[in-house]
Amino acid sequence: MYTRHFGLTAEPFSLTPDPEFLYLSTGHAEALAALKVGLLGKRGLMVMTGEVGTGKTTLLYALLRALGDGTRTAYVSNTSIGFDGLLRLALLDFAVTPPSSARVDMLTSLNQLLRDCAERDVTATLIVDEAQNLDADAFEQLRLLTNFETFTHKLLQVVLVGQPELEERLRDPALRALVERIAVHCRLEPLGERESRAYIDYRVLRAGGSTHLFEREARDRLLDEAEGLPRRINILCHNALLFAYGRGASKVTMPAVELAIAGRAALLRDRPARQAERPVARPAPRRSPRLALAVGGGVLIAAVAVAGLRAGTKQTGSERLDGPSPAAFDEPASPAAPSREPAAGAARVEPAPQAAVAPVVEPGGRAPTADERLASPPVPSADLHDAAAAAARADASQPGQAADLAAAAAPDVAAPAAERPIADAATPRFRSIRVAAGSTLGSLAREVYGNVDPALIKRIQSANPQVVDPNRIMAGDLLRFPDLQPGHPVTQEVDRNE
Repeated sequence: MYTRHFGLTAEPFSLTPDPEFLYLSTGHAEALAALKVGLLGKRGLMVMTGEVGTGKTTLLYALLRALGDGTRTAYVSNTSIGFDGLLRLALLDFAVTPPSSARVDMLTSLNQLLRDCAERDVTATLIVDEAQNLDADAFEQLRLLTNFETFTHKLLQVVLVGQPELEERLRDPALRALVERIAVHCRLEPLGERESRAYIDYRVLRAGGSTHLFEREARDRLLDEAEGLPRRINILCHNALLFAYGRGASKVTMPAVELAIAGRAALLRDRPARQAERPVARPAPRRSPRLALAVGGGVLIAAVAVAGLRAGTKQTGSERLDGPSPAAFDEPASPAAPSREPAAGAARVEPAPQAAVAPVVEPGGRAPTADERLASPPVPSADLHDAAAAAARADASQPGQAADLAAAAAPDVAAPAAERPIADAATPRFRSIRVAAGSTLGSLAREVYGNVDPALIKRIQSANPQVVDPNRIMAGDLLRFPDLQPGHPVTQEVDRNE
């Protein structure tokens, strides 16, 4: 494509293993000489290793052409088919047809071929490329092929060619018998800086071009990227020539080299991860007016209920209904208020449920006294928080449902202010504590009151009838602890209860 534009007679950087373009660096010349001496001397087993792209195949073709007609060669590069497949391909390349595909028949045909070559003084050579992919059985069978010999020389020359992994395979102790038979071992290394520049000039001259085809800076930038590998040099130089030809330039400059390097880097690096789609911001849905009214109504009802319980007691004639004292609601009601976390293993102190201390009066009966309420478990009334939550969950399509639920849950709250109970200062206050694992009634009493005695334990048990054994309380249970009021010692109240 670009040969006429640059005055070339052929493509100087073709990827085919053409022996005409073999540049004999110091390492390549030594490897070629070692293999040639080994084959002509019929040494038997030889190994050549080198990194990918160092020119192993080109060197082999140059070797076979140098040997001429005195060598009969079979070249096998497919090493993933097992030894039988490898032997079948070798016989096919030797132009030998065995009577069957059985191993014994193929080995017999190979033996006959080797004897015929020995009579005519022809060297039979089997070259196995990509030998690092052979399995252990194939290595062992190849070793046995070197047993075809006479008193003076080996009848079959085997050349194993592979990447550095082949050397790792040969270090396997199971292959030590094969390694002991290796007569020649050569290794191809990448080209040095000076050899890389000479490599480019040699191939350009072989194609009829000039050594000034590449600008000096562009050539040095290209060689830095190639890292001395002949195949990589061929690819980068060929692409740089294409880009220079596309630009109409008479020589390869730095922009063409940068384009060639960028194209190769795009193929080698990992594909960039697909950027996650950013979520589209959507406006928050407008709350239904009815639902907002229901939620607001529930919160308002809860606030009115708290205010009603703070109001006091109800006076009707000679009867008097006791209610919680205003001091029972001294705890802060704001959820944003900071709370002190208990120490590890201690119980969490929570404010007493507001509905748990409300006395229940049956129609026509009297109100229970403070001591009776202390000795018997309280009858909880409707939870105001549940009422507010029920109001908030009401369906917006049913107007007034939230308010109806809240009103049904707390009917006493809606009563007129004149009928609300009046607070009684003698009503005891309670603190609710959630039991932590490993706690006892005594440890919780010491946490709440700062000390503990039998009378105090009895009073706490009387407020919590579910506690039978003070030393065995259930973790997670909610216990009620009566507050100690000034002028009302614990021991005096316990004596009155007894």
